[in-house]
Amino acid sequence: QQQQHQQQTAAQVTQNQPPQQQQQALVIDSKQYPGFTSNKKAAAAAAAAAASTTPILNLAPPVTASTNTTAPSTQSWASLFNDKSPNNANTTSASASGAQSGSNSNSNTNANTQISNSSPALPTPFSLERPVAKVAPFGCVVPPPVNPTPPVVLPGAMSYSAASAQGIPPQAPSVAKAVVKPEPPAPNARANLDEYTLKFADFLTKAKTDLSTVSLRPRGLTNPSNYCYINSILQALLGCAPFYNLIRSIPKQAAALSEVRTPTVNALISFVSQFSTLPSGMRLRTNKGPKGKDDLGSELQCDSAFEPSDIYRLWVDSREEYVEGRQEDAEEFLSYVLNKLNDEMLEVIKLVAKPNAEQNGRNEVSESEDGDEWQMICNNRNKGSVTRQQDFGRTPLSDIFRGELRSRLQREGEHSTDAIQPFFTLQLNIEKAASVKEALEILVGRDQLEGVTGSKTKQEVVAWQQMTLEKLPTILILHLKWFDYRSDGCTKILKKVEFPVDLKIDAKILASKKYSMKQRAYRLFAVVYHDGKEATKGHYITDVYHTGYSSWLRYNDSSVKPVSENEVLYPKTPRVPYLLYYRRCDTMPQQNAAATGGNANSHSNANHGGRDRDGNK
Repeated sequence: QQQQHQQQTAAQVTQNQPPQQQQQALVIDSKQYPGFTSNKKAAAAAAAAAASTTPILNLAPPVTASTNTTAPSTQSWASLFNDKSPNNANTTSASASGAQSGSNSNSNTNANTQISNSSPALPTPFSLERPVAKVAPFGCVVPPPVNPTPPVVLPGAMSYSAASAQGIPPQAPSVAKAVVKPEPPAPNARANLDEYTLKFADFLTKAKTDLSTVSLRPRGLTNPSNYCYINSILQALLGCAPFYNLIRSIPKQAAALSEVRTPTVNALISFVSQFSTLPSGMRLRTNKGPKGKDDLGSELQCDSAFEPSDIYRLWVDSREEYVEGRQEDAEEFLSYVLNKLNDEMLEVIKLVAKPNAEQNGRNEVSESEDGDEWQMICNNRNKGSVTRQQDFGRTPLSDIFRGELRSRLQREGEHSTDAIQPFFTLQLNIEKAASVKEALEILVGRDQLEGVTGSKTKQEVVAWQQMTLEKLPTILILHLKWFDYRSDGCTKILKKVEFPVDLKIDAKILASKKYSMKQRAYRLFAVVYHDGKEATKGHYITDVYHTGYSSWLRYNDSSVKPVSENEVLYPKTPRVPYLLYYRRCDTMPQQNAAATGGNANSHSNANHGGRDRDGNK
């Protein structure tokens, strides 16, 4: 009765109002309930229909539900019931629970359907069922998602020079996680490259090692300012047929006009273009001199010496503190050339394809927190070992020179931890070795370690470290370490160290048994010597086996002359073999009699105990 009395009283008050006040009340209602007054005609029709049936009531939201009505972004109560309003669809709270939305969805849908089918009617002011707000409360800050997932960053291919600088010490494996395979390059990545860069990149990606024999006209290199260490390395690289074939086959124009700057590649292309091939009619002239020695002096024809100024300039620009005329290290220059060539090729290759990691017989691969790849090795030689393997990328140069070492750290009572380390030159300590064979055995010897703690007990345990050869390269370069660096300076070790023409890699220094006997056999083709009693002074010369003349030639800057094999193998002190260049025998082409000739075979047979240069009886 009380409710009916209130409605009658309100109706009388409304009817007694003058028409101007009734119209003003309608305008006020339009501001309070914008969802019901889309236009003036619809509002007037709704007001007339409501006045004829039910008196218009002032249904302001209760005090308890209107605490946020002062906020400018708060919608009116009536607009919450109008599903046709665009604000409702765009402001639905993402934080509403599934149970609440499921229980209220049916009731809201039925109410909205009824309202849309009939004339707009205001909700009952004292209804027990209050509407469920579909908008976030005013002042509510939507919390960010819990534990947002950071973007996965894949380690790119590390260059050999970067890995060499780090040293890659063997470490215990961290918690492994699944490897996320990188997506292939976008289809339009190639479209963004100019024709020269694309041609250069395609060549480096598809290039295969050319093992064919090369015979060049000998040519000396002038030495304007103590550049003998550079000249000796360049002559040795020229005697490496796979290297010469690679540099010679690189498209010169594409490399020069590529978007990626490759100054080392361009300088080497320019250098090898200065040499011409030896005519076939001049290759086999060998005469026996006095005491049965081969006499090639009168038959040796060389082109005039020249200065490789592009290489000199490249080296000088790379040095932070270059002193003109100061003696430099030949092995350091060799590592610089190989590293720079490899790095520049990698930069070009990455434009079209990500370099592939060499799997090396891996079974299960995972990725550690620091970006390195780990694997559990399960075979006879490396049973139960955890191996750390990084992707150093593949280039045509690494196919020729790069080998790999396996460094094993063994703690008593635990699985061994292995690290794969690449190398271009294999360092050999000769202080306690009388031959290269003994130096290789020392390299793979087991070294006792002190101060190593167990991964579980955190107490000091018995531990040792051992190196083995994981991968044998096509070209094996041995660096004999004659210089002893100490706190009081550097001294040169003066002693005899034997090195063979035919080097057999013992199976016990290999990490696996995947190499056959022929794959473990190497043939010497170049030697770089350091001549002098002091480490900071001296002179570098190079002996290279010339396939055209089937003889050893000595390159001493601008001078070129033939030498016997005994002079190569037994240098007189203080001249010592500093860098030894070996080629794997299974990569050497079999030369037929028409290409070599009888005199060449007789020369090789005399020096190799009845075998020719390819190891044939």
